[in-house]
Amino acid sequence: MPPLLVSLGYAVLVVAGYLGFVRLVTALRSRPRAIVPGPPTPELRDEPPAVVNLLVNRLQPTHGASATLLDLAARRALELFATGDTVRVRVRGPRPDGLAPHEQRVLERVARVAGDQSVPLELLLERHAAGGRRWLGWLAREVRFEARRLGLVSRSERFMPIAAVVAGALLALAVVPLMPAGSWLPAWACLAAFAWLPLFLLETVVIDERDRITAQGRAVAAHWLGVAAWLRAHESLRDLPPEAVAVWDRYLAYGVALGVFRHAADVLDFETVGRDDELWSDVTGTARLVRVRYRRPSRLLEPLGRVDARARLIWSALSLPVWSLVAGLALRVDALAPRTVVLALAGFQVLRHLFRIARSAYELLRPVRLTGTVLDVTLNSRVPVDSMGVADLPASYAFVVDDGTADRLTPWLVHRALAGGRDRRGPSGADDDFQGRLAAARHLGYAPGDRVHLVGQRFSRYVRELRHAKSSPAGPGPTRRR
Repeated sequence: MPPLLVSLGYAVLVVAGYLGFVRLVTALRSRPRAIVPGPPTPELRDEPPAVVNLLVNRLQPTHGASATLLDLAARRALELFATGDTVRVRVRGPRPDGLAPHEQRVLERVARVAGDQSVPLELLLERHAAGGRRWLGWLAREVRFEARRLGLVSRSERFMPIAAVVAGALLALAVVPLMPAGSWLPAWACLAAFAWLPLFLLETVVIDERDRITAQGRAVAAHWLGVAAWLRAHESLRDLPPEAVAVWDRYLAYGVALGVFRHAADVLDFETVGRDDELWSDVTGTARLVRVRYRRPSRLLEPLGRVDARARLIWSALSLPVWSLVAGLALRVDALAPRTVVLALAGFQVLRHLFRIARSAYELLRPVRLTGTVLDVTLNSRVPVDSMGVADLPASYAFVVDDGTADRLTPWLVHRALAGGRDRRGPSGADDDFQGRLAAARHLGYAPGDRVHLVGQRFSRYVRELRHAKSSPAGPGPTRRR
């Protein structure tokens, strides 16, 4: 076997082994562990509400921004008050001292929108929605830093430099087969000194955060879970509005952070406004947060977007003999380097299309049959229309359907004919004129809260059949989107 292929294969094994080892160790060290709640108590501690929200949700924050906004109002940095049916917010006087970075971020967001005046809460949320996702990401990062500063969360990386140095030394050995006899030692020594650096940088990009709750953090979280139990025992407090912070002070902020005062959190809506990847569902009978994973098309790998299983099966069946022919022709090339490159590319494509054929056949033979509640309907794709000045028409929709079995959902792609309550053969009873066909194409026969039954493809997420399902009289309540 050529020395170049030996070195490349050895280097790939070293990098893969290093990343696998790091991922395994970090997963074991940061695995979530159940926290035993403490006894019910009304005693509040000094941890910020956003940090409390981080701890009790096992480092997955849910209402940190809303709880911080209420906490700032309880500490008289902001003011929340109601005028009729409108909740207004404004900054009160000079900025207080000793604010944590995440608290300063929330206060600056309000000050940027409100200035010296009071503004409706809806305006604040509307302005927040434009960059809400990125802003919330920075806020969550600052909350983690605050939790680390308080000793409640740690990020132990003592094994990382040692693992990177060892893997770098092993990676440096990959150049040994390529060096002439007697001249490989200086090059190997130079590479061994620096080979760990790209491995360490690659690990920081590929591997997720490695925070874990410390023993002190677990004790603090247990105390706050006891506070949550005490708050839940007072049912009259559950429907408090945000402006009630003037009376209930920090209890309202911590109640939102602990997930007890859902009405105030729903009104503030700081976390999910402007976002389409987090929804609230009542399908199981109790409100729970559902995370939606939208598959963003890659313009490089999928220039035409996703296709259904039937089209993928046909395309792969046509492409497989072509790449097999390319592999056969490559075997006749005398030069080693071009033959190796073409064979590797053709072999990869053959395996890829074989996998797609098998997966597409499985999708077609074993479709998914699902009955659930529609949480959200968004436009997935459009088709241009250049006639009579008409804007683009919808081509397909993304339906988020929850059957209560998972907290992470992937949207289903529904053709506009199915989304309008018709089959693909065309609208029944539609007018023959242009405006009638246009209205039929834009008609949407489903809305969030509807119970539906669908038959779809498991991996491509294309829906082949869709219809309304009968709701059980004793079934769950309506679905809410925040």
